[in-house]
Amino acid sequence: MKLTIPKPSQNGEQPELIEYGLQWGMGAIEIYCDMMDCDIEGLDKVITLNREQPKAIVTIILAAIRNWCELNNAEMSVTYRQMQAWLDEAPQDTYMAIMDDFKQSKYLGRTISAYLLGEEPAKPAKKKSPSAKSLKSATK
Repeated sequence: MKLTIPKPSQNGEQPELIEYGLQWGMGAIEIYCDMMDCDIEGLDKVITLNREQPKAIVTIILAAIRNWCELNNAEMSVTYRQMQAWLDEAPQDTYMAIMDDFKQSKYLGRTISAYLLGEEPAKPAKKKSPSAKSLKSATK
């Protein structure tokens, strides 16, 4: 997922639009935990209504941007307050798309939804293997 965020201008000029990717996973979680001074269980602050939720939401998004920037040798110029302001003005569906992207991202082979909400992906139905009786009748 990509976000286009305006970089404020110095002289009242039109702001430059900068596109950032969101790279979740282990890198973003490590950055988030460092920024929030928590362990991985602190990720629940992102999805649970609590006094730290606004900070957690901004921090996890910034962590994913920073992780993407580090992996792509790109400069990260968006600040915490700029991200807050951008999120305040973004449409609700943009926020929901970011959170869905986060929840579907993987950490050590499982989705974040599985870690935080206990949601496991649906397992495919097992195909019945033919029984010995059905194999005998098929060969007659």
